[in-house]
Amino acid sequence: MLSEGWNKFSVEHDGTIFHKYEWMIFLGKIFRGKDEGIMTKDGLLPIFNKKSLPLADYCGPLGKIKIPDGVEVFSVKKLPGFKVSPFCTFSLKVAGSTYEDILKNTVHQKHRNMIHRAQREGIQVFKFENDYKHLDGYYRLYVRTILRLGRVPLPLRAFHELKKLFANKMELYLAEYDGRFIGGLLTFVYNGRMHVWGNCSNEKFSNFGVNNALYAFAIKRACETKLNEVDFGSSLKGSTHAFFKSRFGGEEMPIYYRGDDDFRNLDTGFMVKMVVSLMKIVPWPGVSFISAILHKIK
Repeated sequence: MLSEGWNKFSVEHDGTIFHKYEWMIFLGKIFRGKDEGIMTKDGLLPIFNKKSLPLADYCGPLGKIKIPDGVEVFSVKKLPGFKVSPFCTFSLKVAGSTYEDILKNTVHQKHRNMIHRAQREGIQVFKFENDYKHLDGYYRLYVRTILRLGRVPLPLRAFHELKKLFANKMELYLAEYDGRFIGGLLTFVYNGRMHVWGNCSNEKFSNFGVNNALYAFAIKRACETKLNEVDFGSSLKGSTHAFFKSRFGGEEMPIYYRGDDDFRNLDTGFMVKMVVSLMKIVPWPGVSFISAILHKIK
């Protein structure tokens, strides 16, 4: 099967979770269009609708392969003809380190203070099974966060599909306070790397350090399971999100791109703002329904 050979090549060439064949299957279930991935005996390149994969922070070619003309690609490797994008990621090396060492010697003092504050406030973070009950709990926080940022959230179905396709490679962490969930983090573990993909929280508890506690839990988990690194995911350079991630001590890595535009679609158009305004007054099941339609016609 193509998927078996594809995934084997991905493992052998240090591919990310986005390089797995299943990511293109996932996109096909959520978006209109099809995968157009290319694989030869010397390399592979995931493509969806003639573009680097949506919902992937970066997914450049692996091995030696020619990139077709007109195809947009984002990569952490600087390749011929690529330019620096406005985005970056942060990679924290954890191999051979303990969580305590990283917390003491790598994480910024102010982040350490917030992690300790979350503990004092009684916030607890746990790894939960990827069942529908906990994914639904995560989704409510996710919708709240994405709408607050002025973006269109994914439908709930997207997270259910991720559960089916990635099984034990997807990990869900939820922060509890006073008997309810106030924050969540969705990560993927693949090829010795933890990739932080989806952070969300109830903004009322930001000053309690809920997001700090979630990221600290991810680092601790990566150390305990003896992974090599934690990738905190892409952020716009100079943004508050990039600043927040930088204080965990990871190395800033530029993301390079090849394409006509020097930025991704940031969902800031007039129609998007109108849709987001509507979604803010609709219960979350309605948000999921509208989103499912929008992503299929987008």
